[in-house]
Amino acid sequence: TYEYMKHYRIVCLNNMACMSEDQIAAIERYVDRGGNILVTHETSLYDERGVRRRNFGLAHVLGVDFVQFPQQFTEQIAPGYPVKDKGRKDWVMWTDVPVPGGKPPTHSYMKITKEHPVTDGLIGKLLPIKSHVYVNDRNDNSLGWQRGTSLHSHPLGDETGFPAVVAGTYGKGKFVYIAGDVGEAYFDSQSIRLRNLVENAIRWFVDGELPVKVAVPKNVEIALHEGKDRLIVYLVNFISDAMETSEEITETIPLHDVDIRIKVPEGRSITEATALRSKKSLVPEIQGKYCKITLPRLEEFELVSFELS
Repeated sequence: TYEYMKHYRIVCLNNMACMSEDQIAAIERYVDRGGNILVTHETSLYDERGVRRRNFGLAHVLGVDFVQFPQQFTEQIAPGYPVKDKGRKDWVMWTDVPVPGGKPPTHSYMKITKEHPVTDGLIGKLLPIKSHVYVNDRNDNSLGWQRGTSLHSHPLGDETGFPAVVAGTYGKGKFVYIAGDVGEAYFDSQSIRLRNLVENAIRWFVDGELPVKVAVPKNVEIALHEGKDRLIVYLVNFISDAMETSEEITETIPLHDVDIRIKVPEGRSITEATALRSKKSLVPEIQGKYCKITLPRLEEFELVSFELS
């Protein structure tokens, strides 16, 4: 509901395909009043019973319209399998012979082409997109285009002309829509560029002011709990002796001198900081809007408490 979401600056709808009209209305109200949403793939394309809508339920918020599978892609010989056209020397991604039941290719890419805070460091780069849908952009907010299929060593196809990433505003809020299933693509590829795209979107939503910043590898999970008189940062260390194998973890590799920066709530101050698991008092250092501490050692996990006054 809107009453629940309004306490959060960002709501992520990662391929939330089935949504009711009430849920869609709540999201629209949330963004209109200043909330930010990161949306991917088929989000809102189906109702709560799994019946496909003619268009995205959130089309008016995102400014994109669902496109039935284009003719050239319904005429593929097979998803991800390029063939040579008789009249061309280069590889193409479809033939003149329709194939019943054709679907969008499942091994595709998106190419970032437009400067924007969301695309920082990604201009001209190819990002794996895998499963995706085709959309039209109503308001020229596209930041990149989908590329034709590639499978293993096969060459890429032409740009499809369909947007891959769309970013814009609705009411007082912001949105980023990605036509591909980012969760699936990242799980499959572990692409740093995909991770950077999502990180850029989050930074754009909060104008660069993240609530907590921790200098650790990606294998450390971080969560923030905000209480009335205390902020707690949770850190779970998954760096182990089994990272490169499928064997059982027998030892966690500790990290040393981990810098943690936490944004100080407006009108409040941080009086002390403590590593609760290791029972160590830490020295808080104010740096502008942030408070910095250095955790001497991170084993399997740690909880760092910041007391507010």
